Amino acid sequence: MKRSLFFALWFLVLAVFGCGNDVEEQIDVLTQDLAEIKAEQQGLRQELNRVEAGQQGLQQGIEEMDQDLNAKVDALGNRVNHLETGEPPPPVSSCKEDTVIVGKFPSVSVSPGSFTPFKVEFPRTANAAKISGDFVSQGGDGLITVFIFDADNYRDWSDGRGGVPLFRSGRVTRGSINVDLPQPGIYYLVFSNLESTFLVRSVTADIVLTLDCP
Repeated sequence: MKRSLFFALWFLVLAVFGCGNDVEEQIDVLTQDLAEIKAEQQGLRQELNRVEAGQQGLQQGIEEMDQDLNAKVDALGNRVNHLETGEPPPPVSSCKEDTVIVGKFPSVSVSPGSFTPFKVEFPRTANAAKISGDFVSQGGDGLITVFIFDADNYRDWSDGRGGVPLFRSGRVTRGSINVDLPQPGIYYLVFSNLESTFLVRSVTADIVLTLDCP
């Protein structure tokens, strides 16, 4: 009887302590698993932060590029608007641009008995300036006359009081321009169809003002 009770107690002790060890081992395993999950989560958060930082940098770079491109497009649009209306392009006071578009257009219509001027500025900050490029005229016989005047001579010519041009192409259907401007000031590039009575001339031109900046 005593021996049976002893063995019963012995098996009970083994069962209790054995189960305790299993629980502790399971707790240890779960603790390790949890630590690994937390470490992996932290790593994922760090990677996400790096990706977000990279996206922010990329977005900032794209915005800066957009702003730069928009500024250039606006500047070019302003010059084109000035050229189409015959107004001077914005002054190149700092002379940072070596080449300024004077006329680059697929077609300029010049009515019979009239002329179309484009105003050009040679800034005082430039050492030298040159107008150069090519033009082609169509419509009827296509003959057109191209002039370059300084401001005083353009005023005299447009008022019918003569005026001496720096350049005169003669009546031609196509030609090239390569004129060094003598000094800073305002100049006019003129497409003239004054000698035509009935026919419109359509002029295609690619002409630039090239500056020698200090």
